[in-house]
Amino acid sequence: MTPAFVVLAKSDGESLVDHVRQCLEVADQIVEALPLGEGEKASLAKDLYLALVLHDLGKAAEGFQAVLRAERPSWDGLRHEVLSTFLASSIPSIPARVLLAVLTHHRTLPSDGVVVEAGQLPSEQLTWNGPLVRRMLAELSANSEAFQACWQVLRDLAGAGSLPDQAPAGTDIALDRRWLIRGKSPGSQRRTFDAASRIAAARLRGLTITCDHLASAHLRPKVPVFLADWSVAPIHPRGFQEQAGNTSGHSIIRAPTGSGKTEAALMWARANQIRNARVYYVLPHTASIDAMVRRLSEHRAGCSYASCRSHFPVGTLHARAASSLYSLYQGNDDLCRRIHQQNVARQLKDLAREMGFTFRVSTPHQILRHALRGRGWEIMLSEFPSALFVFDEVHAYEPRMVGLLLATARLVDSWGARCAFLSATLPAFLERLIREALPAAQPTVVPTMSNPSDAEILGRRRHRIGLRAGTVADLTENDFPDGSSTLVVCNHVRTAQETYERFRGQMGSQVDLLHGRFDRADRKIKERAITAGKLPRVLFATQVVEVSLDIDFDRLFTEPAPIDALIQRMGRVNRAGKREPANVEILERQEAAHELYQEELSRRSVAEMIELGRHGAVGEQDLIASADRVYGAGYEGSARGEFLLGLNHPGLVDFGNHVTAGVHERWIESVLESTDGTVDVLPASKEPEFRRLQGDGLWLDANELLVPVRWVSLRRLMPRRAEDGVYVVERDYDDLGLHL
Repeated sequence: MTPAFVVLAKSDGESLVDHVRQCLEVADQIVEALPLGEGEKASLAKDLYLALVLHDLGKAAEGFQAVLRAERPSWDGLRHEVLSTFLASSIPSIPARVLLAVLTHHRTLPSDGVVVEAGQLPSEQLTWNGPLVRRMLAELSANSEAFQACWQVLRDLAGAGSLPDQAPAGTDIALDRRWLIRGKSPGSQRRTFDAASRIAAARLRGLTITCDHLASAHLRPKVPVFLADWSVAPIHPRGFQEQAGNTSGHSIIRAPTGSGKTEAALMWARANQIRNARVYYVLPHTASIDAMVRRLSEHRAGCSYASCRSHFPVGTLHARAASSLYSLYQGNDDLCRRIHQQNVARQLKDLAREMGFTFRVSTPHQILRHALRGRGWEIMLSEFPSALFVFDEVHAYEPRMVGLLLATARLVDSWGARCAFLSATLPAFLERLIREALPAAQPTVVPTMSNPSDAEILGRRRHRIGLRAGTVADLTENDFPDGSSTLVVCNHVRTAQETYERFRGQMGSQVDLLHGRFDRADRKIKERAITAGKLPRVLFATQVVEVSLDIDFDRLFTEPAPIDALIQRMGRVNRAGKREPANVEILERQEAAHELYQEELSRRSVAEMIELGRHGAVGEQDLIASADRVYGAGYEGSARGEFLLGLNHPGLVDFGNHVTAGVHERWIESVLESTDGTVDVLPASKEPEFRRLQGDGLWLDANELLVPVRWVSLRRLMPRRAEDGVYVVERDYDDLGLHL
């Protein structure tokens, strides 16, 4: 039985004093690990300490304590943080930003009648001397002895002289009420207070929430990674890698696939990181992120990820991060062990999101989620200044995404951050756009023929290119020599499914299928098989092979596509360039009627590649020159419009004027869908297994049954939204994947 004089913070018996003490311990670690001067750290810590000591005072009310003791089911919708703010307001000289952090550490600002969403503060509880506030104060008075005893300890935790001897009795919120008004009306927060004050308030709110979350989960931030303390260079670095390691400031790195761009980027980051500055390694696809985490973790310490986390901690930021981390541990363990592994994976995901890691591998959408003020955005105000951003495979992004990322790069540049852009086939126009966004960018890092180690990779001629009449429907078993491996890349999942099904009837287990509409469990099995074992005689695939997979086929058939996609597909054939040039045959037409790519761009790309193939085996410099010719002046028509929409996004161009402390934006609808992102769906046939796994506590195993589809496809699937938010679709799922 918990003693009556102990004020609880959690239903598990943790006291308010213990919770606040843990919050302050986390705060010490977080502030110390920020790339700030000592004076700024001290000022920030003072505000953060006050916010954390005060944030849960309202939990001392007898009604809330009864809920924690399981003596009543709820506190009838009353908000403890509202009571905390009334109490804190009776303490003289508490800054407005501290009061706002206390008030909004669980919920956002009240509705303005326009934005109505879950998680808003109830405006009826913010009225001093109103019936709800009087009830909360009366219930606090009923527990006054315990509250007074708790206050004496909290006052000491806050530091000498920070708080008065007597516990606060409560008064009207000592906060200019204009702080609580959303939007941009004349009396709103945005129109009343300057950008610096609003940003400072938002930063403090983010830090308060983070400390509360980590302390509640009994997690602690990882030791900051300072790359200067690590050997990130290869034993024998190439010339362009050394050049990257000697570049100070924004950088552009262009080098062929398999030549060591990742190491070059790490060497650049090592040269540019100041102590405690965050490093974000941004990749376009979840699969490539998972592979990069394994690569970084194993490469640093020469061991498996599970045993070297303490040596080089790497966080992941993408929508399915917990499932990805879980897959790094997963073995054939018993149920209890698997549940433990899932909890560890979830904790690591939480740490990555809540400032736990200084080095993170991320999708661009997670960077934009913060820059465009999605849920939890405030943490970037502490993490993005002075950070390093490595945008890898930058050629792979859609025009609007390129615009959004360059607008974000301009924003973080104004906060002292530095950016590096990596690509194997960076068209000249894209390089020009990067330089227009970041005029201070240093000369492009490229391999040179004057350096022997660079000349080796530039001199490789890995492919012979030809045109094949017809479509994939015209391929026969004779096109796939026995004893060799052939990659066939289709532009559409349905084409890959139908072609695979046709040849499976003829060739049986010698053929395999890989595309993006398998669930995560099936896809991981397939990827592991083709990367760890013998390649199939034929792999029918889609664009999923263009990134991340370290595979090396003997020959390639590919449907028409833009030149950068074609080059990426070719990178999965004769990858190391140590064999005779491999045959690459570009099919004359794609099988499906629907064009995935801009038709004219694909037509120019194929014509350029065929012309290139007429002159013999193709080298790396040939491909770069061809990409420049295809793209010419750059984005045209609708693509140009999409790029400019992203580049001129008002929330990025005029960031300060769009900031409202205490709210987040609905960024998914305006950005994720327009950049052709994905959303997970559950085939109806898998729902019973999904629910069974959830019931057993194996929620990550359950999530492995979800299938990613494009946002633009979701509406026509007419999904059913389950109570837990999962989209359930009435579509067949079998060994061909999801059928749309």
